[in-house]
Amino acid sequence: GTFTLNTPLAGVTPLPTQSSGSTTNGYAVGCDNAEYIGQSVDDGTTMDPQEEFTVGFSLQNTGTCAWDEGYVFAFKSGEQMSGDDQRIVGSDQYTDPGHSQAFILHLKAPKPKGEYKGYWQMQNDAGVWFGSLVWIDIVVD
Repeated sequence: GTFTLNTPLAGVTPLPTQSSGSTTNGYAVGCDNAEYIGQSVDDGTTMDPQEEFTVGFSLQNTGTCAWDEGYVFAFKSGEQMSGDDQRIVGSDQYTDPGHSQAFILHLKAPKPKGEYKGYWQMQNDAGVWFGSLVWIDIVVD
């Protein structure tokens, strides 16, 4: 998948923290933490069956360790919608404390009609979940 470093998404106004309801508060694990800033597709957006779409999640590194090799923005639970984990590989993708990163997911809506929610979260290089639990919630109609 593609990966964008510290670049605002086109047409996206960063949301005030916690305004969208699409997150739980960040929680620190050791020196790692991530805080939800915003996302590019609103919850409750209606999609056609099997429609392909892209959603970007902006997260701020609110911990004291850089997100470097081995860190992943990973699928945690719910409906994955064919999305791939976004692994940090290479120093050009590192995110230092105090900086933010946009993780871009290429998703596909399920075929049956209904509401689908997929949860994503950061994992450190030891595979430990940390930071805000975020989700995308769509309606297939």
